[in-house]
Amino acid sequence: MANDKIACNLQAETNVLSIALTDNDAANLIINALDVDNFSNKKYQYIFECLKDLYRRGVQVEINSLVSTLEEKKYLSLIGGIDFISNLLLEYKGSDGVEENIRILKNKTTIRQLFNQFDDLETKYFLNDFENDNEFLNIADTKLNEIIQNRTIEGFKNLKEVSRTVVENMQAARASGSSIVGVDTGYSQLNKITSGLQKGEVWVLAARPSVGKTALGINIAYKVAQKTNCPVLFFSLEMDAGQIGSRILSSVSNVSSDKIATGLYNKEDGERIAQALKEMSSTPIFIDETPNIDLNDLEAKTYKFHAEHKNLKLILIDYLGLIKTSGRFENERIRIGNICHRIHSLAKKLNVPIILISQLSRAPEKGGGGQRRPIMSDLRESGDIEQDADKVVLLYRSDYQSNGATNAFDGDNTQETVNNNPVDRNSSSVVEVIVSKNRTGPTGTAYLLFMKSYSSFKNPADDVIESYKKQHKL
Repeated sequence: MANDKIACNLQAETNVLSIALTDNDAANLIINALDVDNFSNKKYQYIFECLKDLYRRGVQVEINSLVSTLEEKKYLSLIGGIDFISNLLLEYKGSDGVEENIRILKNKTTIRQLFNQFDDLETKYFLNDFENDNEFLNIADTKLNEIIQNRTIEGFKNLKEVSRTVVENMQAARASGSSIVGVDTGYSQLNKITSGLQKGEVWVLAARPSVGKTALGINIAYKVAQKTNCPVLFFSLEMDAGQIGSRILSSVSNVSSDKIATGLYNKEDGERIAQALKEMSSTPIFIDETPNIDLNDLEAKTYKFHAEHKNLKLILIDYLGLIKTSGRFENERIRIGNICHRIHSLAKKLNVPIILISQLSRAPEKGGGGQRRPIMSDLRESGDIEQDADKVVLLYRSDYQSNGATNAFDGDNTQETVNNNPVDRNSSSVVEVIVSKNRTGPTGTAYLLFMKSYSSFKNPADDVIESYKKQHKL
């Protein structure tokens, strides 16, 4: 480093070691929570390394076993002999505050890592290790973000505290009279499987192009914002805000997107459009339309937005494949894995659900005469996506998969009513919404009615679902 100063708190290091040597219960907590590099004092590093070694071997931590291990590793003379251990024991003043001392050591470690990274970046910059300043800034941003994001700032919770939280959640669910633990998606069958959008979880919503994944994501985002009257943040990496607005307008008004685009609508359509625009203007959806946004920028914008809107209910990202990253990765799988890890971390830290839209490979179109339903392994670079997702939701449209050969409906009645407006069933498709991973509950399939001309998903009538199941032998 540029000077002899080092970020540390020697008193906290002393406190932690004296507690570990005296209180066996606290020793287990300390040894599991910390590593050798959390200590700046070299003598303390030697002692803690031996404590970890004893713990790994299942040997109880006490003076004799510690001194024996220090001698085996030839550390005892380096720390000043048994007298140093004896003096450390005299520093013990009780185990109160052990968690705070652990937190202090972790924070000091993070600061030291940052300073080291600053020095390394400075050296490489003046050695011209970067193509240009933009590459340097992107790599610096990535490396510093990785250090900050690995910082543990949460306290430790015992089972008493956890039990209290569980009881509070149960009481809140009972008081609401609903089986939904999280935020209502607006779709009853999907809610039944998922219990709604729960805080801090990541949903991966995936399908082949044109099946309706973006439309469903937008529909859910709109319903959440409308029902809760709380902000929803939407990162659209492909469509601009005007296109999104048109889709929402078509969905809310039940006027086809073609009519809205051309302006060729009748008086009745115009009245529905006017009413929809009034509703939309009071619905708190906030859109970022930066194309191919860099992950660092996405995180920074999200943190800033959340700081200004603490009641943020949902984040929608459309879509994974268009997110840019800084730095170099060995292959695309590792790059996608890095994105997924960081988005999962973002959801946890903000305690806000995130819907991450993704694209499926072409595999479902190649098997079984084009009829195969998608599975999790059809996700591109699926291993890391599956690992970090709390829920994986895959869309399947039989009429799309079979290139229009199969109609979604049968029977004589081709009309139904949605929002008091007639809808032609023959212009609509039943979509299977397959919840193939659910970390907190069951998996299963929900059924939604997709009206492509309106970019709209609706809850279908029971007879529509039964007809579809019968037709497809489900």
